[in-house]
Amino acid sequence: MPRRKKTRGERGDMDRKEEMNSEGREKYLDCKVAEIEKKLREIEKRQEGMNINREEMEKKEKEVKRNEWSKGQEMKKNEQEMRDKLEETKNREMEIKKKEQELMEKLEEINNKEMQVKKNEQEVIKELEKIRNREKEIKKNEQEVIEELEKIRNREREIMKNEVEVMEKLQKIRDREKEIKKKEVEMMEKLEDMEREIERQGEKSKEEHDMERDRLNLWAEDLQRKEDELREKAKKRGEEVFVVEEEEEGSKGITFHIPKEDKKKAKNGKSDKRIEEPSTSKGKGPGRPKGTFGAKKMAEIKKYAEIMYGKQKKKKNGEKDEVYEVSSDSEREDGKKTRKRRLSTSSGSSSETTE
Repeated sequence: MPRRKKTRGERGDMDRKEEMNSEGREKYLDCKVAEIEKKLREIEKRQEGMNINREEMEKKEKEVKRNEWSKGQEMKKNEQEMRDKLEETKNREMEIKKKEQELMEKLEEINNKEMQVKKNEQEVIKELEKIRNREKEIKKNEQEVIEELEKIRNREREIMKNEVEVMEKLQKIRDREKEIKKKEVEMMEKLEDMEREIERQGEKSKEEHDMERDRLNLWAEDLQRKEDELREKAKKRGEEVFVVEEEEEGSKGITFHIPKEDKKKAKNGKSDKRIEEPSTSKGKGPGRPKGTFGAKKMAEIKKYAEIMYGKQKKKKNGEKDEVYEVSSDSEREDGKKTRKRRLSTSSGSSSETTE
């Protein structure tokens, strides 16, 4: 290290040292020692001031740590930087102490140490300024956090309001479901009533069908009896009776054919072969020919034939009903075969039956 150039005062001191005697030199040394002690006391005061600043810094550091601990990973990183800087400051303070010890031995290094101390003080001031700025930033962040919390509370209130509305809607839906279930129960009860009514109607229709079948059986027996009577009357007249089996289509039930000549004579009232029957028209005419039936009986016979032997189908465009018969020697709907039979006599009269 180059030697520092002496000042004018120091050069004067050297001149005065030469002029002084040994007693004066001792006084001079005592003064110098007093000056050095004074400077040491000033250095100690400065050191105490630095210790106070260091305590304040440590206090601030603790406060910053408490604040940064709640702020997350970013604040931890900044805290680590502050620790590094404080460690560096401590290392510099140790260096200062070491140099102060050397200043006690070497007066020339005292001024350099003072400059170093001033430099360190400036750095500490800068660090303190950084800490203040960091505190301001923390307060700003706290304000932002408070605003975010307020937004969250508002959102929670809105959610609670929406939940209340949803619960009301759910309650309405439940009430509606109860009404629907109630209606379903009513509908099921109605359906059960309808099923019971249908079963009752079915039993009733079955009874009616049985009654109709019995009535038709009676009609069949009556027709057979009529046929037998015709046979007997033909025999009494001496006419020959014979049966002709045929498969051609004819009327359903039992019909009796009168030859055309007999029909003409019947109209003129001159036929001897027509068998008269008591009139059923209450005295209005000579009565009807044997082998014919009144309109009411013919309607009943037609109905019987439609039920037992054929099906009825309506045509479109207002056409008359057409009866589809079961062909001869074929099976009916009830599984029985049909066969047409015609009874003829020697006089030419005939009757046709369907079995």
